[in-house]
Amino acid sequence: MSVRLLGFAAAGLMLLAADPTKNDKDKIQGTWKVQAVTLPDGKPLPADQLPDVRMTFDGDKVVMTQDGKKVEEGTFALDPGKKPRAIDLLGKGGKTGLQIYQFDGDTLKLAAAGEGKDRPTDFEAKGISITVLKRQKK
Repeated sequence: MSVRLLGFAAAGLMLLAADPTKNDKDKIQGTWKVQAVTLPDGKPLPADQLPDVRMTFDGDKVVMTQDGKKVEEGTFALDPGKKPRAIDLLGKGGKTGLQIYQFDGDTLKLAAAGEGKDRPTDFEAKGISITVLKRQKK
């Protein structure tokens, strides 16, 4: 293999690595189970009140289930270039949930201000709900 060909291959790999949209979209694929919820008043939802909610990301689609039954289906779009990273969840009736997200290994954290409100500016903002999800193994 020539030096020139190796250079092109290395440049291609760097472009792939530099595209956070692709990396985050790949990372979010699969099923995630809600582990914890912090309510807008800053109090955590007690563990015994935590429903069995899962979000499955497949391509550009997301399906939410509760107790094994589908409750919502829609699409999502990521914008990892924003600080903090942004996710838009588009559900039935054209409602868009403006949220922020972050990954920590197999944990996904989402924050939302609520319907009709602006996207949160950080995970410490007042009046937001925070949902922590754990990746489910296949």
